[in-house]
Amino acid sequence: MDAIVMDRCQRVLDIGCGCGETSFDLARRVGDTGSVLGVDISTLLIEAARRAAQQSAVSNVRFEEADAQTYSFQRGSFDLAFSRFGIMFFEDPDFAFRNIHAALRPGGGLAFVA
Repeated sequence: MDAIVMDRCQRVLDIGCGCGETSFDLARRVGDTGSVLGVDISTLLIEAARRAAQQSAVSNVRFEEADAQTYSFQRGSFDLAFSRFGIMFFEDPDFAFRNIHAALRPGGGLAFVA
């Protein structure tokens, strides 16, 4: 994740965030002026991430139970979409990446590990 330029990435979407470990790291990197939305399809993992958020000093992260393939993100609302092992489970990658692309601002980025 060190190779990602975070100074221009203020609004980050963390796809397949699990319990939020990467979301918290991203939130610290964008600082108080940025924000991170972690999404995952697992109710249990999102609940764990929300509990961790309540217990942490990180205030610029939130979590939603959502499928990034089909969720109606606000168009152009993110500077960066990031995923650590989340995108490899997409049932329809073409559709999913079109949806994620629409959620990015013009010139926004995508970074992932799969």
